[in-house]
Amino acid sequence: MKHIYKIETCALGHYWEKDVNCPPFWRGSGCYDVEVECSQEATFGVAADTLEEALKLIGEVFEKYNKGYSYTLDSLLYDADTVEEKDDEEDGHAEVFDYHYSEPECVEVPERYSEEIEI
Repeated sequence: MKHIYKIETCALGHYWEKDVNCPPFWRGSGCYDVEVECSQEATFGVAADTLEEALKLIGEVFEKYNKGYSYTLDSLLYDADTVEEKDDEEDGHAEVFDYHYSEPECVEVPERYSEEIEI
């Protein structure tokens, strides 16, 4: 029997700001590029047999989603205390059926995200 999971996650990553405070004659040199840390929260609805399978699917979806953006995904965490699980009456295949992403922000990751998801 499948289970429905609701899992809150937070991705950690970084991006590069080009030519920060760069003199005009140095533009494009990379000498004034600055690495900026960022994080992005998301909530997923997943149908899966186990929590481990649900987490694996979330890692795959987050990595695929991340490819269209200009930041690098370094790690993915979830809040184990907020994981919701209920039985699914249907016997379909495992899938991520719902997700909501916040905009990436340059803020520290809240401490509640303590468990890592393999990506």
